[in-house]
This record gives sequence, C-alpha cells and structure tokens, in this order.
Amino acid sequence: MGGAAIGFWVLAAGASPADSHALGSDAPPTPARCCSICKGEDHETETHGLFQDAQASAPATCGGFELKFVDQADMGWVCIFAATSAAEPAPTGGDPSLWYVPP
Repeated sequence: MGGAAIGFWVLAAGASPADSHALGSDAPPTPARCCSICKGEDHETETHGLFQDAQASAPATCGGFELKFVDQADMGWVCIFAATSAAEPAPTGGDPSLWYVPP
C-alpha cells in the first residue's frame, strides 16, 4: 500500500513521470486514480492511503484534489490532495490546473 500526507502529490496517470509528462499540458488525464485515492478505494489493484502526517500515523479525510500539470520531466500530471473541498485559485499564468471534489 502506498501512502501520502495531505498536500502531497501522486502521479495522475501512467506508470512513470515520463508517461505522465508525455501527455502534455493540453491533455489532462481522466482523474480516475486521483478520485479513487481521495475516496479511499483501490485503483487497478493498488491501494493508497492519505495521512495527516508524513509518518502515516494519522489517517486523513480527503475533501478534494487538484489535477495539475507540472512542466518538469520528472512530474507531468499530478494530483494534490486537500482536507477540504474548498478550491484555492490557481495562480495566473501558472501550469494548467483543475479542481475536483469526488462524488
């Protein structure tokens, strides 16, 4: 099982950062992996947990996530998880970003 603290990111799609980056900034992936992680569900037989701390000692509730393109070869499309469903405005002129609240 993988895990991340709230506010940390995981790849939104693909098996590697290169796969995710190759999609390009104009082609956001379907956020199925991110939605599953936020809802605490398995995705393609992988289980991920979200935690309040880096030590993974306190489980966290996911209120939503940002699907963001980070234009670096070792990043690409990532999901950044938040504890609340309130979206923060993306900086003007920044990398493409979409906000999701899972059903």
